Amino acid sequence: MDNLNITNFNQILNEYTELQKIEKKKTMKTTSVITGFFFVVSAIFLLLGINPYKNGLMITFYILIGITGLLLITLVILHFAFHSNKPLFKYLYKKAVEEVNLSENTNISIGAILKDKEFIIDGALFPLGSGRLLRYKLNFTSRNGHNTTIYDTYIYTQVNKSTIVHIDGLYFILGIRPEFPFQLRSKGRPRSKNKKMVKANSDKNVKEYVQEGQTQKIPEKYYALYKKLHTSKMPVFMSGMNTDVHVALHGYHKFRKIKILTIEEFENLKKYLSSIVKIANNMYETIE
Repeated sequence: MDNLNITNFNQILNEYTELQKIEKKKTMKTTSVITGFFFVVSAIFLLLGINPYKNGLMITFYILIGITGLLLITLVILHFAFHSNKPLFKYLYKKAVEEVNLSENTNISIGAILKDKEFIIDGALFPLGSGRLLRYKLNFTSRNGHNTTIYDTYIYTQVNKSTIVHIDGLYFILGIRPEFPFQLRSKGRPRSKNKKMVKANSDKNVKEYVQEGQTQKIPEKYYALYKKLHTSKMPVFMSGMNTDVHVALHGYHKFRKIKILTIEEFENLKKYLSSIVKIANNMYETIE
């Protein structure tokens, strides 16, 4: 991969820094307005001569003072340590993808901070009503001509006051049609709304599911891919429920924050994006 020259990098750095300043101003303005509101309400107590102790408002008064104090502390922290991820995913990732495309003659496109949800329904790997945070999405054509999508995602379910994290990592959609509906997964169960999936018991090292009535065994190539990807620290979820094969890798993610942008860090980001595209291409080699 070709390295970026210092002139081009300085331009990217200046634009990235300016976008960070814009986000900082927006956040500081919003926080200042909220702080001002609580400060004014607290001052009204004093200006009107309301005695919180005599009027039964002591708790309310202390809450207002406490919130105002916390907001003032937040403003100080924002002033010295503010960092937004919006410029990272909307600008810096886009620039890195452009550089990868130029140096490797690829056709990757990127979208950032999205609201896509159809892939959760199509893959049926996680609860259909799950919440999700999608940091970015890569689209490209594989070496063998398959349409491919990669999400950096956090998918979760809120139960009372607890949060169940289903995946915090990469989610691949491989444009290759499975022979029949199946799932291989480290844990959990299928969440299909229109296919009844039943558990198979041919491999004790993975949870297997096929559609009710299916008598054929899941092809070995999918087991081979699962075993290549799975580690004790990285659960794997794989499904072939409709027209694509979905693969989710929990715990596989990098470059979600870059506090100090250097040319070395930018080059590492480019290498990372190139590497996850190669992971997808290698997946195809296993299952085609």
